Amino acid sequence: MSSDTASVPRVTAADLHLRDAVVQELEVRDVKHVVNRISVARAAPDLNRLLTALTRNAAVPEGAIGVEVSDGVVTLTGEVPSWRAREAAERAVARGPGVGQVDNRITVGDDGLTKVRVPVVRPQ
Repeated sequence: MSSDTASVPRVTAADLHLRDAVVQELEVRDVKHVVNRISVARAAPDLNRLLTALTRNAAVPEGAIGVEVSDGVVTLTGEVPSWRAREAAERAVARGPGVGQVDNRITVGDDGLTKVRVPVVRPQ
């Protein structure tokens, strides 16, 4: 090219490795400066994959969790018997593709409370 600048159409890549591959394909001899305007589009969370992740987790009681997805935010609702189950549910969906944030509204039932045996001291 005789010009110092070239116009490349905007590209939206579905994944970072695709972005890098596009940049490599566009390399041209004697280029002095490249402005990378390739953006990586975030896929929307797949509700079925999130539900599968929850059911595969042994710490999460089956059918106890409600899941809603909106603009990359996954909202969890329901009641579980322990804090461990609540945290496991959040971790399971947080790893899902397209999940930007998890709003964990799961409550822990009375069985999830730590019970401590307190000795009764009777006055003599």
